[in-house]
Amino acid sequence: MTWEETITYIQNTPSFASLVRDTYIAADLPSNVERFRSSVEFKETQLLLKKYVTAPAPKLLDIGAGNGVASVAFALSGYQVTALEPDKSMTVGSGAIKTVADYYQLTTIQVIESFGERLPFDDESFDIIYVRQALHHALDLTAFVKEAGRVLKKQGIMLTLRDHVVRS
Repeated sequence: MTWEETITYIQNTPSFASLVRDTYIAADLPSNVERFRSSVEFKETQLLLKKYVTAPAPKLLDIGAGNGVASVAFALSGYQVTALEPDKSMTVGSGAIKTVADYYQLTTIQVIESFGERLPFDDESFDIIYVRQALHHALDLTAFVKEAGRVLKKQGIMLTLRDHVVRS
């Protein structure tokens, strides 16, 4: 199965209902955004970022943006967002991000289809690099982190969170 087929299967399987809800991958994209925006995780993330980034309308790069819930939540909170997502799907990729950004009529979000190992941006372009549940997808983690460091402004912050670990 493709990643999109896997997510569609999970969305339509009742035993995965709590997983779908808790990971913001329900088919109803605006509902995911609203639940994420009101989550303790997002509120605490914003407090942390505001402590270290004082620029008005900070430029944020969301690497591995998935279906866009975090990208859209940040854009609705006043950030200038670039959502980087290589998957083009309408369920879990750039198509989903564009759909939900259009729903909110956002002009402060740009969607780029690329990988974290090859960022198509100038050096020191972003105040914030945000990576939520995406580091484990890196094909070359060293290149991924090096590229993120290259496009991060000198006084910027890189925040990575919620990468899951699977133990056998």
